[in-house]
Amino acid sequence: RAATAMNDRSSRAHAVFTLSLVQTDCSTGHELRSRLCLADLGGSEKLSKSRAADGVAAVGTVPWAEYYSRRQRLTEAVNINTGLLALKRCIDALHEAQRAQRAGRPAPHVPFQDSKLTMLLSSALGGDSKTVLLVAAAQEHAHAAETVQSLRFGERCASVETRARVGANALAGMIAALSERIAAVEEEIKTTVSHC
Repeated sequence: RAATAMNDRSSRAHAVFTLSLVQTDCSTGHELRSRLCLADLGGSEKLSKSRAADGVAAVGTVPWAEYYSRRQRLTEAVNINTGLLALKRCIDALHEAQRAQRAGRPAPHVPFQDSKLTMLLSSALGGDSKTVLLVAAAQEHAHAAETVQSLRFGERCASVETRARVGANALAGMIAALSERIAAVEEEIKTTVSHC
């Protein structure tokens, strides 16, 4: 934890927890894979408000250890904002892709690879999932601009439609298992008919 002028209990990072679950049907051997992804994203920071850049000295004016110590908060703020900007770009691209699909146009590229954050969240955002987003906003007038931005981002996220469905690998496994079962039943029918 590291305090800033905007948040005295800031974790100074994003946190992503992913739980993967594999269920196996004992009779068919079919596997069903599921994933739960929980993410707590750091808030966007204006450096002038968080004062994360306060005390950063020019290279050579202070010892290296002090220089790097002072720059740590600034680097954390830049990393948080970079991840959030990449996430916003992905949400915008997903929104545009859905509009393009409805209009019969080619979908734009969704830049999930632009940050580690969006790469980790890509399966939750990409359409084959159920996704819930909670937006935390400050009620103080001093943070009104950030609150409005957060709410607009939440509204944009809400416009992206996702549908949880069985993935291609699981579907292929089910088709193979059913094909085997059909072949076994057909063989049983042939055997029964030939004995009559």
